[in-house]
Amino acid sequence: IISQTELFPFRQYDVAKKESKWGFCDKEKKIIIPLKYDFVQPFSEDRAIVSIGDKYGFIDENGNEVIPLKYEADLPHYSEKNIADDFKDGLARVKLYGKWGFIDKDGKEIIPIKYDTAESFKEGLAKVKIIDEIHVWGLWGFVNRNGKEIIPTIYDYVQDIKDGFSIVNMNINYGLVDKEGKAVTEMKYYGIGDFVEGYAKVSIWKDAGFINKEGKEVVPVKYE
Repeated sequence: IISQTELFPFRQYDVAKKESKWGFCDKEKKIIIPLKYDFVQPFSEDRAIVSIGDKYGFIDENGNEVIPLKYEADLPHYSEKNIADDFKDGLARVKLYGKWGFIDKDGKEIIPIKYDTAESFKEGLAKVKIIDEIHVWGLWGFVNRNGKEIIPTIYDYVQDIKDGFSIVNMNINYGLVDKEGKAVTEMKYYGIGDFVEGYAKVSIWKDAGFINKEGKEVVPVKYE
């Protein structure tokens, strides 16, 4: 077995067919994994993304297609759309039949491929969105690495987890929830800023004040 640090993406252009094919070579530029793919990405955690046409899967360092080429290839060389992820901490974000989820390095679905949007993990949680006939713009929440919806998909929007909190929006109003999904404030604010030195600015109409990380208004919301 060749270490992934010794395998590099390699492209060769076929003048007659006017097309490029990708595989992997070693540091001496000897072809180790055949040049048969339309695109490849470098190895990450013993797996590499490879694609043929508009489908992609993953190979191991021996060139075995350990995860079939069945996922939809919104890859960078095709478009600026949402792209598939390499493996990070044992999970990869994938798209199938227009839905997103996460698989492990054996191809097992750890987080069901059912979300209309799924973003990469930050602070142990990933933003996800579900669209239905009633909520055509979608409802957002967060899942953990086991696929549990820690923050349910009930919000019009959720901001990335930062300092252990997410600013969430519902029916125009904003509130704050923590990483365990617990509401820290009421959904009553028109705006919530980032925490600085333990305090965040909040506003209602034209009035503003400050809350602490327990959601208490330590400076009343009454100032212009």
